[in-house]
Amino acid sequence: MEHYNLPVAKRVITGHNDQGQSTAIVVEDAVMQQFVPGSDTKLTRYWMTKETPASNDDQKTDFKEVIPQRFGLVQPNGSQACMIDLPPGRRSPNHRTSSIDYVILISGSLTLFLDTDSQEDATGTTISVPGSIVVQRGTRHWWINPSETEWARYVAIMIDAKPVELEVEKDGKKEAEVLEEGFNL
Repeated sequence: MEHYNLPVAKRVITGHNDQGQSTAIVVEDAVMQQFVPGSDTKLTRYWMTKETPASNDDQKTDFKEVIPQRFGLVQPNGSQACMIDLPPGRRSPNHRTSSIDYVILISGSLTLFLDTDSQEDATGTTISVPGSIVVQRGTRHWWINPSETEWARYVAIMIDAKPVELEVEKDGKKEAEVLEEGFNL
């Protein structure tokens, strides 16, 4: 596997000073962590909100102050912005979240697999142009870094959404089904 050599990203948090002027209140290296214990995939959480619309009234600079409880990928009624570095040849878990995700490729390439795709037949959708975006709308999916040598870096902005509810056919009858979020590891 290619040695990890992606640069450390910056996190800039803006706010207002005592005179009401806009100012950068935090400029720091973003803190990276393991995405899943034991994994070499890296996750950088930039910011989270606990409600939508969010309040810009406070001057808090640490999202753990904004959302003190344990947090997951999607914040109920809120949002999250994070960056993921996926190693060459690795994949994410197969998962679904009740959210709208804006996934923007920064470097490398990613292949998106959905229920109708086959990893064996390589029928996923590959994006490799920086700035390309996938709008993920509550579907079950997983990501693969198709490169054997280059890390993939992407930013995900996740906004809480209602779970997907579809009419599906079962035993010749149409029924409403709520598609719950979860992971298949």
